[in-house]
Amino acid sequence: MIQILIVDDEKIERNGIKFLLKQLHMEAEIREAVNGVKALEALEEKPVDILLTDIFS
Repeated sequence: MIQILIVDDEKIERNGIKFLLKQLHMEAEIREAVNGVKALEALEEKPVDILLTDIFS
């Protein structure tokens, strides 16, 4: 099973990405993080195959 981590501070964006991924009918575990710190914690807990994040400057 593919491990995916979605990192975005906007819940609506995370939900939209999850919705689109589920439309692909992939066998994937989709996890979320609200910021980079939480993403690093999630990665230390369990590695992922795909990391999706937004860029903020």
